[in-house]
Amino acid sequence: RTNITNTISGMKRLCGRNYDEPDVQTELARYPFRTVRAPHGGVAITINYAGAEVNILAEHFLSMVLVYMHEVACTVNDQGISEVVLAVPSHYTDLQRRSYLRACEAARLNCVKLVNEPAAVALEYGYYKAAKGLFHESKPING
Repeated sequence: RTNITNTISGMKRLCGRNYDEPDVQTELARYPFRTVRAPHGGVAITINYAGAEVNILAEHFLSMVLVYMHEVACTVNDQGISEVVLAVPSHYTDLQRRSYLRACEAARLNCVKLVNEPAAVALEYGYYKAAKGLFHESKPING
């Protein structure tokens, strides 16, 4: 609350989008931070960094988050993380998916696969149930 104009949220909705699209303009009107049109037509977010205003692409913010997530994962897993799988909303276009892959490259992560979020949730559910021993080969389970 103290620095709301420098707090970035909802960046995954902005990755791979064209700044001039009417849907993007409607979305941008809801955010407290300032945005500008990037030279390539995408969305750049204006932040105050070290006393100067800086425009950073939404994809770069995503790569910063991926770098941080990688650091956290490496502290939990002593062996390190070499490959990642990212979940994206199922309605994402090819351009939006490619922006996620570019963010992974910028974060120096090897993205093996992009999966739809509903598929990721289903896989996680099955993995959790299997880890808890709740599946039995002889007895069918519904729900």
